[in-house]
Amino acid sequence: MRSCFDNLTQPLTWSASRIVIAAMLLGLMVMSSCSKKVDRPNTASNASPTGGPKSSGPKNASTNPLQIEAAAWKLPEQVADRGFLSSKACQRCHEKSHESWHRSFHRTMTQVAGPDSIQAPFDGRQLTRNGTTCTVKRRGDEFTVIVPDPDVEYRRFQERNTTSISAPPPQMVERPVVLVTGSHHMQIYWLPSRNANELRIFPWVFFIDEQRWIPYEDSFVVPPTVDIMRANWNANCIACHTLEGKPNHNFDTKKFQTEVVEFGISCEACHGPGEKHIQWHDDQRPAAEKGADPIVHPGHVPTKVASEICGQCHSDFIRDPSYYVSGPKYRAGGNLNAAQKTIDFETRKDPRHPFHNSHWEDGTSRVGGREYTGMIASACFQKGELTCITCHSMHAADPNQQLTALAQGNGVCLKCHETIANDITAHTHHAADSSGSECYNCHMPRTSVALFRAMRSHRIDNPSASTSQATGRPNACNLCHLDRSLAWTAEHMHEWYGTPLPEQKTPNANEESTETAASVEWLLKGDAAQRLVAAWHFGWKPAQDASGANWETPLLAQLLNDPYSAVRLVAGRSMKTLPNMTDLQFDFLARDSDRQQSKTSAIELWTKSQGGPHRMPATVLQQADGQMDEAAIRRMLQLQDRRPVTITE
Repeated sequence: MRSCFDNLTQPLTWSASRIVIAAMLLGLMVMSSCSKKVDRPNTASNASPTGGPKSSGPKNASTNPLQIEAAAWKLPEQVADRGFLSSKACQRCHEKSHESWHRSFHRTMTQVAGPDSIQAPFDGRQLTRNGTTCTVKRRGDEFTVIVPDPDVEYRRFQERNTTSISAPPPQMVERPVVLVTGSHHMQIYWLPSRNANELRIFPWVFFIDEQRWIPYEDSFVVPPTVDIMRANWNANCIACHTLEGKPNHNFDTKKFQTEVVEFGISCEACHGPGEKHIQWHDDQRPAAEKGADPIVHPGHVPTKVASEICGQCHSDFIRDPSYYVSGPKYRAGGNLNAAQKTIDFETRKDPRHPFHNSHWEDGTSRVGGREYTGMIASACFQKGELTCITCHSMHAADPNQQLTALAQGNGVCLKCHETIANDITAHTHHAADSSGSECYNCHMPRTSVALFRAMRSHRIDNPSASTSQATGRPNACNLCHLDRSLAWTAEHMHEWYGTPLPEQKTPNANEESTETAASVEWLLKGDAAQRLVAAWHFGWKPAQDASGANWETPLLAQLLNDPYSAVRLVAGRSMKTLPNMTDLQFDFLARDSDRQQSKTSAIELWTKSQGGPHRMPATVLQQADGQMDEAAIRRMLQLQDRRPVTITE
């Protein structure tokens, strides 16, 4: 299973993999390597250390407990292997394509640490959390951290042994940063270990969007009971963030001798090994004699084959255990499912599946980065010619979303749905130039979670109140019309398109009226993923234009002190888009009391700004006098779905 928290302990067999992975995840969720805390106190400090002379440099390990012999540090080796040559070989003939790829975030997904790759300030500042302080430092072109011994912490995390909870804290050591993951929104830093070339994670992440350090545990959606996580780069991150990464794990010695062809995601990941391609061009024989060029062009292969090239990473999958020894079997242009098992919707619907809560109840992924999984469940793929490169381009698009010009509006959809193009308003029942007439807003809404935002799942289907009612997956109508109920959506879908009305239910004592806005229920009563998706849409301008923004503050404020730090961050961002909230002071990692004060301040600011009663529908829990129905809000919060949610991006 693809997961940022995967830890390799023994070979997996196809029959045993589900049980082993489930046990790994359970261990992650209930255990901590050095603490038994129930909640994560977020006491991050970005303060620089006070005064004192700076270190004059590394000292001998025998005299300086912080320093370990530099000779022990080994990066995974970069080697040309199995016909792969690296992007430098491609650059010689494909300079423009190489240049456009070089600007992409695929290229910078993994980089060797250095002044050109590290974006965080390694300026001597101290980072404190749960009573442990790490220090980040720079000496010339070398970036180092002082941190609890990462080998000890990782061993304790792997063992998940309750006896280790009472063990003394690991010794503080100084390690160089040798590898970097990410360059767009966040950066994760990797440290060498004593175990061959296995890499250990630095427990702080640099949040590029807000130019601040945050604890690793707070950079994803994970239960607040998870106090410490440790990731294994060699067994997991290598799979999608390098070219032809081969873990080379020895299950007897438990050591890695990892090799990669290239750090980052480069040309041959999408086009296949280049060695035979070069040989083919060097061969002076006529083309009729030497056969077809062996290189793969995603635009010149069948749609299924083209999409699988992206699906090798952008999906949920389980790898054959042999991967951990010999590396990937898949090559661009090959058969993806023969190399790794893509997890289908029916499998993910099984509540016993270890990553079940990373998906909506109908099996739709709610994790960003799994676009292939959603697309292949869509009629446009199954019955049409849709592929990933129908909308995206590595070489002819802005690196941010890699959307082609045609895909930035309705152009792609209307190429096939020509009858709708003739009178789009007749189909959408929205103004032709409005967000309600943009195809993807209705048929591919943002119901996935990644990078502190809601993202499009890439499952293309129709809005359905029945699906939302049955599975909890938000629908497009109620993510835009935030002040409307599921019943309102069902009635309009029935009137406009003949969609069957959902089965009527009589609310019980634990349910709200069928007239309560769906977004409000998701925001207050939903699980962590529903709360985050709803909170993001409360800050989405098209939704504010459709629903108004002057009623959202008291509801959104409830999430400023949510148990999940990621939910708090998204709620705080959306809050600052609301009227009179631009200057609200809020830190999603502040102490509980400070977050509670931000919540109180936001509601007070909103109350003062109202200027008397105003009319809003009762669906958003406002009373006739314009004040919030506080009793209803409290009741919904008490019914909040507290089942643990882990979104492993």
